[in-house]
Amino acid sequence: MAPSSKRPYARGFAVDAETERALRAGLPSREVKIQRGPLSDALRILATEPPSRLVFVDLDGVADPDEAAFQLSEICAFETALVAIGSADTAAFSRALLRRGFSDYLVKPLSPAAVREAGKAATEEPPEQAYAGRVVAFVGSAGSGTSTVVSAVAHGIAAGGRTASVV
Repeated sequence: MAPSSKRPYARGFAVDAETERALRAGLPSREVKIQRGPLSDALRILATEPPSRLVFVDLDGVADPDEAAFQLSEICAFETALVAIGSADTAAFSRALLRRGFSDYLVKPLSPAAVREAGKAATEEPPEQAYAGRVVAFVGSAGSGTSTVVSAVAHGIAAGGRTASVV
């Protein structure tokens, strides 16, 4: 079968019916493709079809989850947010996934709310930071006219409608 040219917003790969149901309930959109099968199917599909913005991958039943995480992070495009799913409930494994570029790790059993929250957190843009201003420093020695220059610059900035602080 030829790869689909339509890029789904999200993809989900589950190894069991319970995880598949949670993914379907947590990602209720027509732009979502969810299927059940082994990790090898997920790797093949992700390598051959257009990248999705969000991918959930079930790592249960994988002999070497670290190697699987490496393969997934190598296959998926930079803009793809990866969320791993599994039964291992260890902080070390979760941190290893984050170091590999995964956005989150969800421990089974999944709830639709956890899937929704992980998807939202993985794909939302970071908030804009407020403009913090600019620092201008003047260095001089006694009698060099530095105070005059500082005063003139501060006056010019203030005349332009900006506030200036001189310390």
